[in-house]
Amino acid sequence: MSVYDYVNEKLFAIMDKGTIPWEAPWRMSRFSNPISGTTYKGINVLLAGTFNMDNDFKSPYFVTMKQANGLQQQVNKGEGSNYCMIVKYFFDDVFDKKGEKVGTKFKGLRYFRLYNIEQTTIPNNFFGEQHEEIQVNPFEFQFGYKDGPSVSYDKINQAFYNKDTDEIHLPREEEFKTVQHLKDTLFHEMAHSTMTESRLNRNYHYAKEELVAEITSAFMMHEMGYEVNYQNSAAYLAGWKKRCKDEPTLLVTAANAAEKAVKFIIERPVQTALAV
Repeated sequence: MSVYDYVNEKLFAIMDKGTIPWEAPWRMSRFSNPISGTTYKGINVLLAGTFNMDNDFKSPYFVTMKQANGLQQQVNKGEGSNYCMIVKYFFDDVFDKKGEKVGTKFKGLRYFRLYNIEQTTIPNNFFGEQHEEIQVNPFEFQFGYKDGPSVSYDKINQAFYNKDTDEIHLPREEEFKTVQHLKDTLFHEMAHSTMTESRLNRNYHYAKEELVAEITSAFMMHEMGYEVNYQNSAAYLAGWKKRCKDEPTLLVTAANAAEKAVKFIIERPVQTALAV
């Protein structure tokens, strides 16, 4: 079984329970391996988050069995086969004819078995409190992000990003049911705006770009403490499962593209004064 198949199997199991992995109730930047210092991003956020949700674990910390043993601790009896799979990307260096490094080339994926520290004898407070969080002011994104597209609330029952004019158009603010609905829609269209050549230069087919936008919006909502607008209908879930089965790499690549889009947007906030 390939790593992509393994990821899909794990996330499809969550979908079978009626939950969309990227809309699960967790925050994006918390999950990490405190021993290696790695904070999980992209598809690993979904894997760690759904693993915790499925097992009702509260700790954001994960370690390998070897790391636990290195602390003179161990994985609890009976938990050895209940592990969280974390994916790691590997790249080869690319050299020119002069032998100088000019970049890297994607080599492949490997997965590693990790355990939430609640599955081990490691005390819950062993690593202290986790402080790595992205601090975001929701009002900074009322109008967009620095050097981003213009945002206009001038349509009726329409929300879209126009790549040719670099404009986001949304319904009038009072037409949204809640602030959450407005933000979710705005972040979705912001995600699309990051596809341009001058930004992240994505050239995905329609379904994949829509998935990137959905996951980006969900990540942004979680970061800001907003509740995600769930769409967990059977037809909606079945539709995404079919697309992911037809394209096994879809979830992995879309989740990592979404993480890059979030990073791009939140590192370019508008001036707070514009949003007051």
